[in-house]
Amino acid sequence: MDNLPKIEMSFILTGKENYLSEITKALAIEPSRIKKKEEFRVAEYASFMWEFTTGKQHSKSVDFQSEELLKLFRGKEEVIVKLVNSYNLKPDLVVIIHAEIGDGPEINLSKEIIKFAAEIEAEIGFDVYFY
Repeated sequence: MDNLPKIEMSFILTGKENYLSEITKALAIEPSRIKKKEEFRVAEYASFMWEFTTGKQHSKSVDFQSEELLKLFRGKEEVIVKLVNSYNLKPDLVVIIHAEIGDGPEINLSKEIIKFAAEIEAEIGFDVYFY
């Protein structure tokens, strides 16, 4: 099990103003992490960030982490879109993979996660680290 890649998937909302508590209240989900503007090292990228993450998990496929996110956020698409439009937020889904060279995971996105991302107008990013 320890040799399996570690995969983490995050749903992130960022914005220039501090609406972190409003996001938490509207979604009724506690974030895994929040970050305020002053915590960013590079001023040009500074924003307020609300993030929910699956945390690093040993897995052979990205699908497992995307399903975990969908269980929490499916059905909240209208709420997310309202937050994005009301507070000028940017939604993102980010997949982070840590794997040994030659033992990467299956990087497959289900129709459901693609549909969810499209409905909330989120970009999907991948950070892949091979050792």
